[in-house]
Amino acid sequence: MKYTDYRPAVDSPPKASFLDCALEALSISVVLWHSLLILTSWSSLPEQLPRHFDLTGQVTAHGSRWFLVLFVGVSLAIYTFVTVLVWTGAFWKSIFIFWLDRGGVRA
Repeated sequence: MKYTDYRPAVDSPPKASFLDCALEALSISVVLWHSLLILTSWSSLPEQLPRHFDLTGQVTAHGSRWFLVLFVGVSLAIYTFVTVLVWTGAFWKSIFIFWLDRGGVRA
């Protein structure tokens, strides 16, 4: 008998709880705060910023202040990726069940 004979129908994702909404708001506010912090202090930042320190505290690498824009982009990309994965959980569950029906992991 296949695994699909026992599985429930894949429904739409459950409604978000208060904790889910609070964590989403916290995540968005951290990304926005990070972006606003960089924007408001941009004119006072030097052209070259320390990027790496060795164990003694000496600067071993410098980078442009534009490198900070990369941090904002990466944090926004990670937030978006994780949010899409969470809110499309029913889709990924159906993909996993399809994979199990085709043999999945065999011991």
